[in-house]
Amino acid sequence: MSKIKTFFEQYEPTCESICRILGNDWRVNKIKSWYHCIYLTSPKYKDYSVCVRKEKDRLIIHGSIDTSLFSTADHQCTVSDKRKPEQIARDITRKILNHLDEEIQEYKKNIEEYEIEKEKERILKGMISRFGSLTPHYNAFTGFNTVNKIYGFVEKYSRRRDDYNLKIKNLTTDQLIKIIGFITTL
Repeated sequence: MSKIKTFFEQYEPTCESICRILGNDWRVNKIKSWYHCIYLTSPKYKDYSVCVRKEKDRLIIHGSIDTSLFSTADHQCTVSDKRKPEQIARDITRKILNHLDEEIQEYKKNIEEYEIEKEKERILKGMISRFGSLTPHYNAFTGFNTVNKIYGFVEKYSRRRDDYNLKIKNLTTDQLIKIIGFITTL
């Protein structure tokens, strides 16, 4: 009784040939690949991969940057599973890898902006923590507790701008009037 080959077992040699034709140290990533999907990666293009899978006698090939932080472009093409590796590699180069350099530059720019934003958040949390202790709060930028039993949380109102919502709890009437008075002087 012959064992049915998985997609990976059946198409790994083809994908290895495609990698050699693509150059730039492209290789089959055996750690990331699984029985019905093969990933091609290159150390030259960190965080970028090309995924090959089969659907209805066609190979569906798509390439994208691997990130959960941002949405990135996903270029894809479909080819017949009967085509030669040279033809498939040519299609991958023409339809998917053609945009690779611009995508990587955009990704690097987004990572830099993300790191700057994270640093701003760390600084802001440090400034807030000078007035009390920070506490985790569900779906908020941070929660806080002060020494005089006032607590609350700060929500980030907009991702692109520095807009925040402040919710303060456990205020006495006098504290409420003082805070509203202070807000009117801003």
